[in-house]
Amino acid sequence: MSKKPATAPAATTAKRNVYEVVTNLIIDQLEKGVVAWKQPWSQGANGIWPSNYATKREYSGFNAFYLNLVAAGRPALYLTYNQAKALGGQVRRGEKGHLITFFRPAERTKPAAEGQPQPEGKKKEQRGTLQYFTVFHYSQIDGIDFELPQPREEAQVPTIEQAEALVDAYTTKPAIRFMQQRAYYSPGLDYVNMPTRESFTNSGTYYSTLYHELVHSTGHQKRLNRDGIVNWVGFGAENYAKEELIAEMGASFLCGMAGIDPGIMAHNAAYIANWLQALRNDNKLVIQAASQAEKAVRFMLAPEVAESDEDQEQTSSEAGE
Repeated sequence: MSKKPATAPAATTAKRNVYEVVTNLIIDQLEKGVVAWKQPWSQGANGIWPSNYATKREYSGFNAFYLNLVAAGRPALYLTYNQAKALGGQVRRGEKGHLITFFRPAERTKPAAEGQPQPEGKKKEQRGTLQYFTVFHYSQIDGIDFELPQPREEAQVPTIEQAEALVDAYTTKPAIRFMQQRAYYSPGLDYVNMPTRESFTNSGTYYSTLYHELVHSTGHQKRLNRDGIVNWVGFGAENYAKEELIAEMGASFLCGMAGIDPGIMAHNAAYIANWLQALRNDNKLVIQAASQAEKAVRFMLAPEVAESDEDQEQTSSEAGE
């Protein structure tokens, strides 16, 4: 007997704190020992990225990490309830949707300084709110003959050439040195230090570590001018956790592009405990870090594109579904 169709989800509102909703999702996964930004990437409609099946648009930022995790190794293809219905499908009764965040922009007249008249032209300032809506994985939907990406005949084996090509693409990167047996980025002197290649058990761990440090370097004032690097005061500083998560997430994006399993590094209890504490202390950490990580990777691969793009998760037009 087939399940009864689900009813359309109620319209989302901004009443719930979206940052808290997102943070609680990630905390729940961490408590289960699952690190969202260290999961192997699924094969989406247009490459490795989770995508909207109807529009072919790839999800970004937090949405990419979370929907990749939800896909659990299957093609990461999603539809809203209304999109599924328009394609002749129906979300099965009892299926739970998955949260998608988006920034709904708004424009208001910039207030004049106290005691000053409003200037001619009424200068506008961009404001907005982070909101969310719901999508469903294709496996939760009946009545649509989904065209899924064809699986590779054999597992993709990452090569040094693939991994190195991403390093080479970062044309404004700092010098990479091998002076000490530890990995770090020096903001003051603008260079990355790496242990020798022979120190790593395989090329995957070498490149995942290198990517992490190179993402840090995008924050230099002559690149993206990111607070966690420009105002770096050492480990344990207020902005340290955010900068570290940016590097973790950015390295995961790059590992996916290179075909390297980003989950290759051990998720020990101390690692997870540290992130649980950081997330509980700052419920904006995940959303903001994911957005900055994506911007960092775009800058590494195409600086002119990253500098012109605005930081927003989804457009309001897509959110209308």
